Amino acid sequence: MAGVIHIELNLLFMIILVFIARQNRRNVNQQMKRVFFRNTIVGIFLELAMDAFWVAIDGKVFPGGILLNKITNAACFAIGVAVGSVWYLYVMESLGIRITRKLTALVMMPAVIGAVIGISTIWTKLTFDVTDANVYVRGPFFFVQELMALLMVFVSFLHLILYLLSGRNRGKKQIVYKLLSFYILPFIGTILSMPFSGAPATWPCAAVSVILIYLDAQDSEILQDSLTGLNNRKKLEVTYPEYAKMISETRKLYMFMMDLDHFKVINDTLGHAVGDDALVEASKIFKRSMEGVRGIVARIGGDEFVILAFMADENGAEQFKQGIYRRFEEFRLSKEKSYELKCSVGYCMCEREDEFAEVMKISDAELYREKKRRNAGR
Repeated sequence: MAGVIHIELNLLFMIILVFIARQNRRNVNQQMKRVFFRNTIVGIFLELAMDAFWVAIDGKVFPGGILLNKITNAACFAIGVAVGSVWYLYVMESLGIRITRKLTALVMMPAVIGAVIGISTIWTKLTFDVTDANVYVRGPFFFVQELMALLMVFVSFLHLILYLLSGRNRGKKQIVYKLLSFYILPFIGTILSMPFSGAPATWPCAAVSVILIYLDAQDSEILQDSLTGLNNRKKLEVTYPEYAKMISETRKLYMFMMDLDHFKVINDTLGHAVGDDALVEASKIFKRSMEGVRGIVARIGGDEFVILAFMADENGAEQFKQGIYRRFEEFRLSKEKSYELKCSVGYCMCEREDEFAEVMKISDAELYREKKRRNAGR
């Protein structure tokens, strides 16, 4: 009965993972991060499938059953190590680390070693064996198999902890916390399964973790601009009333509206790919402008951006605006680009009773006046 439940549990998670992998593949935004995440899902799917198959054949005597049992366990071991390596690549990509071929080869090296150990165990019986009754038993060096399977998972976990402690790029702090949550359930499942060979814990728990990460990512994408990674208009609309409630005598709320000067010229003369690059670079500048400031930055469409930020007074708001201009000028002087990146900024102070649409209208009018004043053109 326990074996049937084990198989049914694995099949349930396999069906869910297939759906997630298909949805992930259909997404037009095929970033490398998505590829690593999908490959992690595929690896967990294969582990669940082979685990279910092993439960079905273990202890059943039939022609070729012993060899099949050994091959299944060797493959489970090899793929388990590979999943840890692919997950580490996903973690590094999420942190903004450039994934090169050399780095990929280095991270995947334990998976190759794991495959060699797993296949050789069929004959050496070092990490596991199968009795004449076709029953799996742990070998004298079973701990090597466990350590290899957990190696890259531990390394990626340690990388995240060190990244968090370093205090670098606070904008990714929330991402790091979400990635760290992945380890909790598989860790608990692994601990529970260690005393009991074949207990259905580690991989179902890993499946639950990736499902939760996928659901969280879907929720984030609803409120996120896919090109720049900034918040979108929907997120801005949701956040505005929350921020408005926090307005006080010493904490004023300002809405800054920006657009890129002569952006249409970039698109028309250099192409939309270069235009997209300009939008991404601009979004980075706006995010850097938020350092030490409480608020959010959003892309609301085309080359239009909005920042909602708390300032002490009008003087602080003006300094913030000039800071944005200064950062764009620094970018123009330091970057070798085929285009010139400039922006215009208009802003207004928000009152508690002001509606979102009303504040947007006022800040847009201020932006128009600013563009006219600077003779930048709309």
